[in-house]
Amino acid sequence: MPGTYVHLAGRDVDEPILKKHGLDKIIAVEEKFTVISCTFCKKITPAFEPACVYCEGAINPRT
Repeated sequence: MPGTYVHLAGRDVDEPILKKHGLDKIIAVEEKFTVISCTFCKKITPAFEPACVYCEGAINPRT
């Protein structure tokens, strides 16, 4: 019995399920997530944050 369904991937069944519920297609959202090292505490923090999530140090301090 598994041989019948093993070939199906998630993307193969997503579209019929969406159509059944009146939705046309999947809208793919691709988000780039970059990280940088804090200049103060040296921990990895998201680049989009204005301050380090650990020490609250400014990510891009003005000179």
